Amino acid sequence: MKKHFIASILSLSFLISISGCGGDKTAGNMSFQWEADGRSYTAIAMDEKGTPWVRLNCSYQGKAPEKPIDQEITRDWQTQNTDFYHYELTNLLEEDITLMDMSFRLKKGRNERIYETRGQDGIEKEFSAFVIEQGGSLERRNSWVFGMGQENVLHKIYTAKAGSGTIKIDTHLVYRR
Repeated sequence: MKKHFIASILSLSFLISISGCGGDKTAGNMSFQWEADGRSYTAIAMDEKGTPWVRLNCSYQGKAPEKPIDQEITRDWQTQNTDFYHYELTNLLEEDITLMDMSFRLKKGRNERIYETRGQDGIEKEFSAFVIEQGGSLERRNSWVFGMGQENVLHKIYTAKAGSGTIKIDTHLVYRR
């Protein structure tokens, strides 16, 4: 009985870790390991064969940006409820990875569909580059999210290409009042 209980707990923990944020659908083949705060996490984006391409480290910073502020914040975060994150995409392949585009989707609202897509110019504004060099990484500081309700999740979904393969990297930015 005790072995069965432990096996059940381990299975449940595994399902929670791979399901993404609160049962929200995730683009691409991603595995997540969420921190206790339910906002910070480490994820691995893989191809269809399960080969790891990118490690995504996302850390919640709070209700204010961390200084120095290196990119303009177009939201009045001092009077409007806003959550801030830092995230980093690290190349796990032995070749460069090119980010082709970046799409936006909300967990709640806009019919849970992609509502905007930006090309490499938009990615370059976020990271100052769109290529993750072999052994390198790209970092985005003070990425922000807000919502109209009590909570939501903004998905920033990157399409990445290396060689003849393509994957999706689904960055979850959790908003809570």
